[in-house]
Amino acid sequence: MATRGRFSTVFWIMLSSLLFSVCREPFEIEYEVQDEAPILIVDGYINAGGTESIYELGYARPLSDRQNGIAGNIPLGNALVTIESENGEKFAASGGAGSGRYVIRHPLLDRDQRYRLRIQTGPTEYLSDFVPVRISPEITGIEWERNEDGVRILVSTADPANNTHYYRWEYEETWKYYSQVITWLIVDGNQVRMREPHEEIHLCYISRPSSDIHIGTSEELANDAIHRFPLTIIPNLSDKLSDRYSILVKQIPLTALSYTYWKQLRESSQNLGDIFGPMPSKLQGNIVCTSDPVFHVVGIVEAVQVAKKRIYINRLDLPGFWAVENDYFDNCIVVDTLRSASWFATNPIATPVTEVSPNPNLPTVEGYFYINSRRCVDCAFRGGTYAPPAFWKHN
Repeated sequence: MATRGRFSTVFWIMLSSLLFSVCREPFEIEYEVQDEAPILIVDGYINAGGTESIYELGYARPLSDRQNGIAGNIPLGNALVTIESENGEKFAASGGAGSGRYVIRHPLLDRDQRYRLRIQTGPTEYLSDFVPVRISPEITGIEWERNEDGVRILVSTADPANNTHYYRWEYEETWKYYSQVITWLIVDGNQVRMREPHEEIHLCYISRPSSDIHIGTSEELANDAIHRFPLTIIPNLSDKLSDRYSILVKQIPLTALSYTYWKQLRESSQNLGDIFGPMPSKLQGNIVCTSDPVFHVVGIVEAVQVAKKRIYINRLDLPGFWAVENDYFDNCIVVDTLRSASWFATNPIATPVTEVSPNPNLPTVEGYFYINSRRCVDCAFRGGTYAPPAFWKHN
């Protein structure tokens, strides 16, 4: 392949954005049509502190596909994905067909061993270096503070053994939210009745993973400690704090090589379009194609024991009033034209909201006001679930 082809391949990799992860939303990369060699995306880590490791594998989609409106990476299905130790132990993955998501189940891994990842797809083989197990110190605290921009989340950690120095953080946010319009009524055949508790649709829970790269180092500090690292911010008016919010922070210890990799990836993504920014060709991981070195790989293999910590924030805990706005609910207007119960049976998009009675002291119902948009009354339309997640604490 020509030099220009190799450079443009890596350039288009960086133009795409950030690596996708099982804990983050997938990202898409693209390469020019003249670059014949496929670009494999490898994302995940060897989970030495648990009994399963998860990897996402896919090929970058050619630029010509994106120009034709075809988005998304191409999942790598039916690959043989294996974790191997230096003493010869092997743990193979299940899954992968169609989705590109591979789950490798294994016992708790020996902290004194080094591990690598092997990927076999047809005659093509990808192999990482052997890497040591890195054990994260505890997260010493997750704090929040309100400022003029919203609510900042800050994380702190310290390694008394002075062994870590390089850190990466991922997080998953979960929050409780409500539909814009609440209705206690439901259409049941040709009648309208009150909803049972299990039929309520106004309260939901939703989770979203982090998508940015968050790294820090104590390399130049006297102590191996990170104090109040700014992890994320909940912006003003966000409905993440309309009731109750939770964040699970995962702290991943890095080697110096891994830290450099993630730093270069972050800097390249921040300097897109800047010809004076760092060259994306500097990005190097620790996995290569052993069967054909012209095949490109984006990714780095790490063996880690992750530290985790979760906190909750209630809207009522915030100083001052927290206003909420959401463009998703624009035009959620209750129609004040009376409709009969039988009318709703033939108009399934409409949802009754309010009973209208000529005499509030009598049980007679004259008709119902309604709303014509299901998204305004059913919180699940935004992707949430009615039931709280298993970890959720209500107080």
